[in-house]
Amino acid sequence: MAMPGAALLQAISRLDQAIAHAESACADALDARATPPAPDSSTRDASVRRALAQLDSLISDLKAAENG
Repeated sequence: MAMPGAALLQAISRLDQAIAHAESACADALDARATPPAPDSSTRDASVRRALAQLDSLISDLKAAENG
């Protein structure tokens, strides 16, 4: 069985990090639903946006690598 290339391993690592950030942002959002809106909701929104941006970047990089 062939070992995955460095680019694939890096992509998997980036995906894992992005998923962890997204999970954290979702957990924060669920916690926020249980309590009244806090002044730091913009921070939470920014965390969600960063996690989504990481996923978008990873998808773009993978598509570019696939297309050569």
